[in-house]
Amino acid sequence: MLVNKATSLSIVVVSFNCKELLMGTIRSVIEGDLDDYEIIVVENGNDGGAEYVSRLFPMVKVVMNDKNTGFAAANNKGFQLSTGDYVLLLNPDTIVLPNTINPLVEFMKRNKKCGICGPKILNAAGFHATNPCSALRPSKMISDLLLKRLLRLRKEAAKAEESCRSDFVHGSCMLIRRAVYDSLGGLDERLFMYCEEFEFSNRASAAGWETWYVSDAEVIHLGEGASDESLRWAIPLRWHSALAVYGRYRSTGWVLTLRVAAILNLIVDFVSTVVSSVTGKLRGSFSKRMEGLGRALLTLLLPVAVGAKFIPNPQQNLD
Repeated sequence: MLVNKATSLSIVVVSFNCKELLMGTIRSVIEGDLDDYEIIVVENGNDGGAEYVSRLFPMVKVVMNDKNTGFAAANNKGFQLSTGDYVLLLNPDTIVLPNTINPLVEFMKRNKKCGICGPKILNAAGFHATNPCSALRPSKMISDLLLKRLLRLRKEAAKAEESCRSDFVHGSCMLIRRAVYDSLGGLDERLFMYCEEFEFSNRASAAGWETWYVSDAEVIHLGEGASDESLRWAIPLRWHSALAVYGRYRSTGWVLTLRVAAILNLIVDFVSTVVSSVTGKLRGSFSKRMEGLGRALLTLLLPVAVGAKFIPNPQQNLD
């Protein structure tokens, strides 16, 4: 399908110690078919990735933070520096496929009630990783645990071939109308990381905006951005953010089912980590991963406010 070139577009990429992945993301954007756009990289880490990108691609605007301010705060900073009518939040572990961003922008131009939209998300093997046209259900987490992780019945996520309304789209590639970002005050900075897209889409929906999945746009999400050290806080933070955010917008029973599903998944993660370590197949630090899993279990067993106390502070100085 032929579409017009994107205009008035800002692309914000938040990076945290993933230099090589960041390079791949920026290159995939620049080598695409976009006109009249800007790229803003906000660096939360200290591996020199953003500075390296700036040297190779002088047109990229780079912002250096002196500490890891988190996903929401860093994206908000990038947004404040942006000029586009449409702002694309893009993870540094993504590969933008040809003719991906233009369809998102054109869809939003045609659909005036659409405030947020996102593409198909493919994993590194090219499989559909998510189906945003299906409602999120904790019970599906339990069934997937049984079928995919225990019985090893690998099945690609059901393909959504038609664009559809969605509760939210994947935060690794999310286009937001500037008017929506302005009116809602940006992402919720109380969330250091994870579930920001769900929380933002719910606030946008309450304000009368729609979130859409756009079927003719595709992005590869490699999902390889976490370092060994970050496992200590990233694993428990993921589940804690889920409990905190879904607790705002879902019923008590729904959140209780989420806790059960998450605990079952963590138990499998514990066993899998031990087996991988014994067989020499474990990637990354055994101790950091086990610590992260242990802290995550505590956050799931305790009330949200109490569980937060067991998550290490990720906002470390980068000196």
